[in-house]
Amino acid sequence: MPSSPYLLNSGLLVLSAIVLLTVMASTLTLIASTILLWRYRRTVDRLMSASAAGSDEGAPGRAPFGQDAPHAALPSGAASSPDRNLAEQRFRLSVDEPWRCARRYAVGGLLFAAVLGRAAWQAFSQTQINSLSAAAHHYSFLFLIWTLAWPVVLTTNLVAASGWRKRCLVVLIYFFTLALLGTLLVTTPTEAPVSLGGVSIPDWSGETPVRLIAKWSLFNLAPTLLIGVFRNRRIRAVAPLVLGFMTVVSAGLLGVMAAVSVYWESTIAAVTAVSHFLGVDVLWPFIGCLLLLLAVSCIPSGLLGWGLLVWMRRGYQCKSVSDQSLAIDALWLVFAIYYAAILAFAGPGWALAALVALLVFGMTVRIGNRHGLSNVAGGETGPALLVLRVFSLGQRSEKLFELVSKQWRYIGNVQLIVGLDLATSTIAPHQFLAFVSGRLPWLFMNGRAAIERSAGQLDNRRDRDGRFRINDFYCHADTWRGVLVRLVSGSDAVLMDLRNFAPGNDGCVFEINALLNTVPLQRLVFVIDATTDKAFFNRILATACRELSADSPNPGLLPDAVQPFELASLRQGALESLLQRLSLASASGVQSPSAAPA
Repeated sequence: MPSSPYLLNSGLLVLSAIVLLTVMASTLTLIASTILLWRYRRTVDRLMSASAAGSDEGAPGRAPFGQDAPHAALPSGAASSPDRNLAEQRFRLSVDEPWRCARRYAVGGLLFAAVLGRAAWQAFSQTQINSLSAAAHHYSFLFLIWTLAWPVVLTTNLVAASGWRKRCLVVLIYFFTLALLGTLLVTTPTEAPVSLGGVSIPDWSGETPVRLIAKWSLFNLAPTLLIGVFRNRRIRAVAPLVLGFMTVVSAGLLGVMAAVSVYWESTIAAVTAVSHFLGVDVLWPFIGCLLLLLAVSCIPSGLLGWGLLVWMRRGYQCKSVSDQSLAIDALWLVFAIYYAAILAFAGPGWALAALVALLVFGMTVRIGNRHGLSNVAGGETGPALLVLRVFSLGQRSEKLFELVSKQWRYIGNVQLIVGLDLATSTIAPHQFLAFVSGRLPWLFMNGRAAIERSAGQLDNRRDRDGRFRINDFYCHADTWRGVLVRLVSGSDAVLMDLRNFAPGNDGCVFEINALLNTVPLQRLVFVIDATTDKAFFNRILATACRELSADSPNPGLLPDAVQPFELASLRQGALESLLQRLSLASASGVQSPSAAPA
């Protein structure tokens, strides 16, 4: 029999288990994600610098393979007259669709808060839990719902708010509403008048501003800080996957420790018998037994955790989940677990309300995504954006790529060649599992056949949440040129980030020449800023224009015709101007209906 049967029927056990599981899984996730991504980055660097065995690129006396790929030529007469209506439609889609997606999550989040708020309102209104009847007032119910809706703010900022001003505005609207509800609750009498002898105390409010602030902090402060750690740019790409694995493993380890604690007397008896048999002090057999149990428990829990990762990978590959939905699911799971721990104060059964609320959230979002996907403008496929950049930009390149792709992926897919600057931020679940299982080298392009096979398998369909995917290519030092030309020929628009461009960036020089030889100028967007060596850029343009091939789609191109986009900052206005330019570039290869032959 368990040594502490009372604990099995109390909320204290549920609370302790949830807190321990959260702390243990989160700590292991932070450590493992940091180490794994550090090793992943080093592995990618090593493989990128290596030559592909058996590659036929760069053979003496011939151009890099793939250079004879078909040009992405414009229809006759369309080069100078892009479909501006289509360009405007795509731009509006990139701006508006993230907020529509955020609204779907907001509806699910408010229903989550309503279900959980109702449970918390009833649980903490019990006399034995809260002697003041303020917790039973309907204003308290509204305050609880809005308190539990805080994850909606974090989700909205993750999905839609791209600039810090919009993020701050979303947060301010939330807290303004919270302060309004708190003011109503503090100024509303909730306690009945009391007469003590000759002294009468009139009705009064059982809540105070300090108490309301403490209540909000109790529910939201700790999980918000935890999510802030997981959203760190260094680990956020894999944190949801690692968190799922570590949660299963931690549950197995804590289960063994709980069994030892509950059946303490039986455990001590077994350890004592072993110590007498071996003739040693009882401490060492106890430590050895505990370590053995923990090691044995890691096997089934580790297998279950790996099975969860495989299930996530399959869901990603069949498009039932995306990188964004995984991050959002992890966010809501962390808050649901923490809310369940708080509700366990009122009794272990109340913790189940968090599970019910999470199911309501998931079903609501799923239904909303299905309805939103059926009504989204632009159809099932969209234009492909190829992103090229100066690898030495590092974090600056990552920031621009994140802001642009966050909105462009509601229009079409994004294609890029993997570099160290974006390696850890664009890694997909199947790529991460390939690395963990030692199969990352298989993803690298090692010849013409591999490039054509990968190019033919590009993912150009929407996920269930309405977004397209990032198609990234792993290249060796002697295969990236062939991959570049193959991607250029199949892209609708090209964004080349030339900030920090200077002599010594030979790869970018090759890319500029390849672009002008293969892609109509109307589809190209060169981004520059004060860090760009403009004199050097102009010299490269002049040389490229003089050496254009006979079948280039830009015959007779003059350097002055190339108008790069000056990106002075990453503020919302500048980003929207860049998106407009990219939308217009993507529509340059589409014949306007008004220009179509009768």
